[in-house]
Amino acid sequence: MLENFTNFRLLRQITRQIQFIRYKKRPTPARKNIWEPPAPSKYFRISPRPVIPVKEQEELKHLYDIYRTHFRALRHFFQCEYEKTTRLSIAVAEKMKEEVSEHAYLMEQNKLENERVAEIRKARRKCDMAKLDDELSQAEQSLSQLIQEERKKLDELVLKEKKMNSTYITSQTLETAIEDALDNLTTYDFAIDLNGVIYRDDKKESTYI
Repeated sequence: MLENFTNFRLLRQITRQIQFIRYKKRPTPARKNIWEPPAPSKYFRISPRPVIPVKEQEELKHLYDIYRTHFRALRHFFQCEYEKTTRLSIAVAEKMKEEVSEHAYLMEQNKLENERVAEIRKARRKCDMAKLDDELSQAEQSLSQLIQEERKKLDELVLKEKKMNSTYITSQTLETAIEDALDNLTTYDFAIDLNGVIYRDDKKESTYI
């Protein structure tokens, strides 16, 4: 029972160190799988520190110095580029701020100009309306004068027709008109030359028509 408990504790410690991998290529026959625990003989084994030759260590130091120098140059380059973009962004922001302020100033000037032009337009419209009123009053006067003249002409025509009405032949004056026509015969047998002289019954008259 104690042996089983010890094995269980050992198995529990081992399972804590297991790294599960979903897929891995099939290992070579000389090596065991990666999820298998180390052998019991390797539990307390300490691997000796590798001994690096002096020339190789110097070469590694030289390569590390080159690596450090290159990366320091890269960091400096990236820092300069970042500062440049930062300065550029600050300049762009300032320019945009200036453009916004300039736009606000121009909008204010445009508003003032619109108000000035509106006042001028209002005065011009007022003057045009006054001129139009004068023209309309003059046209109304001319029209009223024309109407009066036409009415006067119509009145004169009516008076003339009333005066001529006395010469019209009516049923009451029909017999008198017939007797007058018989007493005063009118002949229409005459001729007219190119000079407008009328000839009646071989008589020359100097009447011109």
